Amino acid sequence: MPQRRRKQEVVPMHMGKIRRMPAMGNVLRVHPVSQEQGRSAGMRLINSPTTHIFRQLFTGHNYMNALHRTLALAIVAALLSVPFSGCIGGNQGDAGKAALAASLSANPISGKAPLKVTFEIEGSDASGLKEWKLTYGDGSSDGASVSGGNFSAAKTHTYESAGTFTARLIVTNSAGASDAKTKTISVNNSGGSSTGSSGGSGEPPAPETLVYKPSRQSLSKLDLQGKSRIVLPEGDYACLPVLAPVFKNFGINVSIGWNPGDGADIQGGDASRFSSEIAVTFWEGNCSNAIVVDSYENALLAGPLASIINAPVLYYGTTTNEALWRIGANDSNEIIAVGNVPYAVKTKVSLQSQEKIWECTIAAAKQKGINLNYVAVVNPNDDTSNKFYTSHLSAFGSILAAHRNGLVVSTNGISEKTNAMIKSVADKIECANLNLKFICIIGDYAAVQPGGWITDDSWGESALSDDDNPCPSDNPYADFDDDNATVECANGRIIAKKLSDMSKYIDIMVNYKSYLSNPKKDASPNPVLFGSDWNNNAMTYFATRTEYMTLGAETATNNIFRASSFNTQDDSAQAHCDVENILGITGMLLAPDFAKSNFIAMMSDHGYPGGCSVDAEDLVDMPPNVLFASSCSLGRIDFENYDWAGKPFTKDMSFTFTLLEKGMAAYFGATRTTWGYVGELPDNPIYGYEDQGVGGAQGMGYLLYKHLINGDLTTGEALMNAKNQFISESADSSKELIAWEYQLYGDPAFNPYEPCNEGK
Repeated sequence: MPQRRRKQEVVPMHMGKIRRMPAMGNVLRVHPVSQEQGRSAGMRLINSPTTHIFRQLFTGHNYMNALHRTLALAIVAALLSVPFSGCIGGNQGDAGKAALAASLSANPISGKAPLKVTFEIEGSDASGLKEWKLTYGDGSSDGASVSGGNFSAAKTHTYESAGTFTARLIVTNSAGASDAKTKTISVNNSGGSSTGSSGGSGEPPAPETLVYKPSRQSLSKLDLQGKSRIVLPEGDYACLPVLAPVFKNFGINVSIGWNPGDGADIQGGDASRFSSEIAVTFWEGNCSNAIVVDSYENALLAGPLASIINAPVLYYGTTTNEALWRIGANDSNEIIAVGNVPYAVKTKVSLQSQEKIWECTIAAAKQKGINLNYVAVVNPNDDTSNKFYTSHLSAFGSILAAHRNGLVVSTNGISEKTNAMIKSVADKIECANLNLKFICIIGDYAAVQPGGWITDDSWGESALSDDDNPCPSDNPYADFDDDNATVECANGRIIAKKLSDMSKYIDIMVNYKSYLSNPKKDASPNPVLFGSDWNNNAMTYFATRTEYMTLGAETATNNIFRASSFNTQDDSAQAHCDVENILGITGMLLAPDFAKSNFIAMMSDHGYPGGCSVDAEDLVDMPPNVLFASSCSLGRIDFENYDWAGKPFTKDMSFTFTLLEKGMAAYFGATRTTWGYVGELPDNPIYGYEDQGVGGAQGMGYLLYKHLINGDLTTGEALMNAKNQFISESADSSKELIAWEYQLYGDPAFNPYEPCNEGK
């Protein structure tokens, strides 16, 4: 990283506007602009006993027609409060073990009196059944004792007079527990059809039967053999989104191309049939709602909703009707149609846009008291032949969103479109009185372009060389106040060389505590690393030709680590065994210590996209640790126009891609050249002393670890706070550029273990 001596001067902070440049998305030129102050909207609360006008203030998103958004969300919440009740809860036990379940269907469900209705009733419980009772809602009933674990029967009943009747089936097991299902039957005197109302009584239209019992059944339940993971081959990426509600509600881990030993290898094959098999495996007899989608994109978008209401996601196809019948979702109130599927014109809930899916998901979350504060941004068309990037990382979008209680945002990958979609979903979340905290981009630049580029040196003295121009950043995606140097949301980007690497990364996020070697701090910190105690270890170092400005940064960061009970080791001696790893000696010495450490601070080093004193080829398998690198371009992931030693640079040579491949949980790197700050004396410990100021990339690293540890924050929150404090307090005239180019590669909602919090 270039280092240069600067005066301790404060440069006025710039604000930015974004304009469009063809084929590259948003390009940033820095101009002073006024800060958005927000808008307000007046409304009278529905059902309020007063006629007062209430004002709700919206800030930071440049709202247009905020009143319309607020009322629209309220209407959606009211409309969608009923259909989800049938799926709340669900079976939390083993997938292959049949829990107590009742199933009730009726045909027809409406018509003129006298109306003859056939009821198909079923019940099952592996522990044994005792009895069933069917009440028809008009004073009549049937019932019988049961022996064994299941039964089925057909009962016929005639309704002689007009009215709306609720038939109710109660199945009781040998332990005295019961399960119930109901159907509404509408009878009129005017010859109404199955879609008619109940004789003008003011009741809503009766639900219409859309799915009937199949003449034959072809679906079999998946044999998971007691496994706790479903593993798909890489070619079956489109099957992954339908597993989001399985993962969330049944505790089944999912992955592609990676089986750590706890998984059942399943061939997904046809995505529609696979989704039907998943539905009957986990929901047969246990649920009366289902979501039917027409595309991979809509499966991704619907995954969070399905996870909240505990319902299967079905790709529409030849086996869909059988699956719907077997799980008990067969009428217009029980099927949620997403996209162009045959049920869309008759179902009560038909979602025909991304925005409607968001609104429906938010309403369902509000009903269950879930705080949606996370969005996973994906490009469903991320199938690329570009060797620099990786296809189909989008498949993990709904899994991660379900894990973090969030939404999926679909984009075409162009930064301008992506930014607009993020701001749109943020509007809807805030209109629901929720708070968006985390934005996670899933995919590399071929899938989702960076939020913007800097094309001049408005931030810093000749900050951008020809090789650095333009300088990318995801800051604009998290910018809600029109100052692109600062961010108002924690954001990060997850990339991977292969889908199997992505699977390992998601497993770290989901099962992080299982990776800890010793989830309790040591009695007292030590100045050396203990290999068997990685999560209580931290290391720092500075490398050759950076000595003149590093002492203060490393000392202050070491002090933070030690005060937080880390065993903290200084590897600067190892980093000086070879100038910039020319002979490969420093890489061999430092990489094994990376694998022993939780927090790693590379406080000063010279770098390029392939490495520094440690190159990508030196890295070994690591625990899920956290690394901040002050070196130049170590966070660069766009390589199309980048050559190294006369040959094209690829993701296999990349330091960033390889860190995540080897197991790292969070990496903070710069997309282009970084700059150091030096006080009047080379050994002046300016870092950590507020009256001296905080400067350079090393100052950013110091603040990052300070917020991460002392605030017990997530990695994304710590970087957000570090950037904003750095902009406010640094005396470095390149501070805006440094805050712009530093990116988190990893999940911004990840909160790592520190000895001071002991994993809590």
